[in-house]
Amino acid sequence: GGRIFHAYNIGWVDVGIGAILRRRLRVPVFVENDCNLFALGIHRVELLGKPRTMVGLFLGTGIGGGLIIDGKLYRGFNLAAGEFGQMIVDKDGIRAPNSFPGSLESLASHAGITRRLRQAVKGGEQTMLQTELGERLNGLTSDHLRMAIAWRDRLVKRIVREAAEETGLCVAGIISVLGPEYVMLGGGVVETLQRTMMPVILKTAATHVLPGTMEGIRILLSTMGEEGGIYGAAVFARDEFRKTARKSAAR
Repeated sequence: GGRIFHAYNIGWVDVGIGAILRRRLRVPVFVENDCNLFALGIHRVELLGKPRTMVGLFLGTGIGGGLIIDGKLYRGFNLAAGEFGQMIVDKDGIRAPNSFPGSLESLASHAGITRRLRQAVKGGEQTMLQTELGERLNGLTSDHLRMAIAWRDRLVKRIVREAAEETGLCVAGIISVLGPEYVMLGGGVVETLQRTMMPVILKTAATHVLPGTMEGIRILLSTMGEEGGIYGAAVFARDEFRKTARKSAAR
């Protein structure tokens, strides 16, 4: 245990980070996917561990997710469950690095939105953000996007709304397949742009599931922000340490 199979953002493949840190720190070390920990933190701290089923969907630089099934973190057969960012929502859509053409990550992550804006500007469309950031929109943040929408920038508003619609399609698919009690959204993109994105996500999800499918299901923006992952890591480490201690005592 404690191995990172593939962390493409930092170029790590099959790295035994758990053993490395244990040797360096001389304390127990447990390793888990960051989005799984976000989902666990939201479930156990924000929702007090009450839902039996919950999905976390997190829109940041990329897009990830986590699954709670029967009150427990579900990792899947190959420990890769919950990668909702790789769901294809537009097979003819653009491709972001380390993803697939038309995947939710390619279209609605911060990297995807930035790439779409750059393509639009290259094609002759205009945004007020060019004045501050240049034609390449270097240094673009979610706060820039929020400001542009507040100033009624038509291009930015259109692309952010499209990203929200694609997110809503993903949420609809999740609900149709899993029927969770809660779908909890998080990550810097949706947190910063919530006034624009959340109504579109909710409406799109509702119009792409069968009648009655969404009844009683809550789709909410997490209030935990970046702390969700920190709480999730603490909960996970505590639980894993207790399991290890019980196994040692049983011997």
